[in-house]
Amino acid sequence: MTFFVDNNLSPKLVRGMAAFGEDVTHLQDRYPADAKDTDWLPRIGRDEWIIRPSPGSLAPATVG
Repeated sequence: MTFFVDNNLSPKLVRGMAAFGEDVTHLQDRYPADAKDTDWLPRIGRDEWIIRPSPGSLAPATVG
């Protein structure tokens, strides 16, 4: 299972995670730093990678 991280985390942190054996790739390892989501999202879905969202980017679930 490969984790894909966008520019919300530093590439240095992702390289550190990889050095500890994590299967993780940073956006800038494969695309320009200013790549749009529409440039890389299709590839991530096709390859079945896991996107690591940035903290606070997901709204909390509500139970109604």
